[in-house]
Amino acid sequence: MDSLFFVMTEVQSRLEALDTALKERIVKQFGSVTYLYETVYLVVQNAHALQQQAPQGFEKKLEVIEYYKSLIEKKLDEFGLEGKEWVADIASDYFEDYVHYRETKLSIPDEVFYGNLKGLV
Repeated sequence: MDSLFFVMTEVQSRLEALDTALKERIVKQFGSVTYLYETVYLVVQNAHALQQQAPQGFEKKLEVIEYYKSLIEKKLDEFGLEGKEWVADIASDYFEDYVHYRETKLSIPDEVFYGNLKGLV
């Protein structure tokens, strides 16, 4: 039976606990704190899927994904957060889900995800 409630990860709880001014900056850039988390989660998930499937030309696509990941890290650094640490923590959540065969239901619409990436350039 599916759970009827959502349990936040430790990283999601830390994001929600950030001070109001910082959360406002995140909302302005990413749409919401949840969308920031889910943007990073999807970037990590896409990189992992490419590495697993290794389709022809995947190295170039992986370079693009890594580029956007680095832009997210830099943006978080600008906000006063340790970008690499936050991205690594969210990546850890993804891999925890992956090894336990959990499919996380994300709420971010595709257009918001792509808009978040475009907004970093």
